[in-house]
Amino acid sequence: MKTFRMMEFVVLAAGAARTLVAAPPSLGATLLKTPAECVDLQAADIDGDGHDDLVALCKGFGIVMYRSLGDGRFTDAQIVVKGENITAFATLDLDADGDADLAVILKEENTISLLVDPGAADAPPPQLYKTPDRPGALAAVDLDGDGDDDLIVIAAELKASIGRRLAIQDGRITASHTIAAAPPTHGRNPMNQNVMWASTHAAMMMMTPDAVAIGDFTGDGAADLAVGTALGQGVYPLVAVGDDFDLADQVSALPGPSLVGDVELVDLNGDGRADLVAAPDVVGKGLGVRFALVDGGFGDLLILAPEQWITNLAVGDLDGDGLPDILAAKQDGMAPALLIHNRGDGTFATPVQIGQRQTIGALGGPVALGSFDADDDLDAAVAFFGGGVGVFFNRGDGRLDARPARTDRPHGGDPPY
Repeated sequence: MKTFRMMEFVVLAAGAARTLVAAPPSLGATLLKTPAECVDLQAADIDGDGHDDLVALCKGFGIVMYRSLGDGRFTDAQIVVKGENITAFATLDLDADGDADLAVILKEENTISLLVDPGAADAPPPQLYKTPDRPGALAAVDLDGDGDDDLIVIAAELKASIGRRLAIQDGRITASHTIAAAPPTHGRNPMNQNVMWASTHAAMMMMTPDAVAIGDFTGDGAADLAVGTALGQGVYPLVAVGDDFDLADQVSALPGPSLVGDVELVDLNGDGRADLVAAPDVVGKGLGVRFALVDGGFGDLLILAPEQWITNLAVGDLDGDGLPDILAAKQDGMAPALLIHNRGDGTFATPVQIGQRQTIGALGGPVALGSFDADDDLDAAVAFFGGGVGVFFNRGDGRLDARPARTDRPHGGDPPY
């Protein structure tokens, strides 16, 4: 594997402070300057203007937000939460107003902070929730159908339970339920044919959760979970049963020795069941895909881009065919990301390098998909190792370009530059 040291520096103004930040050289795409290297990046419409904004967790600094102006441009970074104690966040709708809010992990304080309308001048004070165990990973979905997203909190150190499900209403946590704290009472888990629940639970207690995804892989209409662990190549599925989840056998998600660092549950083939996609923790070779089966299990492991050094992924329909495609960050210095188009029949097109002409030696990190310009197509954002975020815009057919769409451009056509 090639490694590159970022040698160009830019000076950023953050309030009264000025910070030196490494930036990828020769970037032709839109470059957002960051106060530090990004360890997480998400796209969501924070201000309700119909355009996705970018929210970044910057290492040792805190969370900053870039508001999209809807034409491919962004505002300067706005500090949302500052502090070295922040380890993860999730975008979710806490108050059913259609705008994205934030849930933030304050690691050393064993606390979840809920921020409604983050960055707004009239935003209410954060709501704090003290967790029994140190929180490690977050995911959000409306589990009870009340219009407010609920929160899944996976413990950083698994002990008596895997985590908690937090019911949220009007921006406040109204109930807390443990996840998979005891063996299922309705009988053996249908996905756990050979190993008793206690054995699987004990094995998972030795792992360190690094990622969690929500999706219905059993096809029963209920949201299931997949938890990736940073000490193995596997993912632990948790099947939704009533208000709890049943823990099933570990599913290998990557070839060894790669460790799981990013997980998605998404229906890749249109059969109504969420399939499993996994990327390595730090850097490893290839992406792992397992298609969900009718019996609630997963099929054989499919490795995509097996010779590419991959870290981080995002999924979404980039070419408008109704099928989610895969964007993956890569760290070989040739290009910061790969785009893998999904054919929908269990196969995928040859990976296409993103940003190869616009970057020289840039190493990709966290990635996000959102609509950042004048059309409704998904665009891509890639955080760079060392600092900075590059934005690449969809031409309308799934190809990503360094320049945004223009309102005078026919949908799907090449940019008129």
